[in-house]
Amino acid sequence: MSDLSKLREMVEEEAERRRQLREQISFEECSEIKLAGELFREKGIEEVANELGQSLDETRNLIKRYAVLVNSPTENVPAMAMLRGVKYYGGQVSLEELSEEADSREEVEEEIRDFVAVTLDENDIESIEVDSVEIPEDAVYPEIMTETVRKVQQSLSSISPPPALYTGLADVSARISETVTNLQPAFESLSRAISRILPEITRAIEGGVSNFDSPKDYDPDRVRFDESAEAIAVSSLERFVEQIEREEVPEPGRTSSVLNLR
Repeated sequence: MSDLSKLREMVEEEAERRRQLREQISFEECSEIKLAGELFREKGIEEVANELGQSLDETRNLIKRYAVLVNSPTENVPAMAMLRGVKYYGGQVSLEELSEEADSREEVEEEIRDFVAVTLDENDIESIEVDSVEIPEDAVYPEIMTETVRKVQQSLSSISPPPALYTGLADVSARISETVTNLQPAFESLSRAISRILPEITRAIEGGVSNFDSPKDYDPDRVRFDESAEAIAVSSLERFVEQIEREEVPEPGRTSSVLNLR
């Protein structure tokens, strides 16, 4: 089995695991968790129970799950499912608003079910004490995302630009954050497009790429080189030759040193 086939098998197994978890929860249950949690942000648990028409135990269970979804969102679902799940619960965004940026309402519902099922599966719900639970005001993203942002911000803050450039580079971190936020709809559209074409790309790679003409059939009079690509190729070749010339010629019976061509 090729590495690509193994990777595809792993992806398919993970997708099947998520499917099985997703089948255990309906979207109605997901929305019920959201409603209970958002009420709990403003009211006591008894008021929430009365408004929902449920027992205290049932209400506690809903709030426990809401707390997990808000405080410990999974990173082990597709990016769109994670982003929309965080928005839906931690960001208190409605299904209608999320559906406006998606292909369909059903797509969003399935992604939220994915997010809920995997997040709840990864956490110990019973260990949560509702009386001491904290619901953050702002949305919480998976640790891997927040850690990446933190490292970027640290890198930016460690830069000490010359005084002449300081004014122009000041507040660069905030500007980048704003830009990323503005580009999010574009990233989400790209993610949906990739999800649709990925199976076709995988099949093409596994079947072998065969939609190119053979070089022997090229017409020399019609072949043109891209100037940028040609310049890069020439530069790479020159560096390659220089590297070889710097290498010591091995004595008979000795092994030559390994070229570092990176």
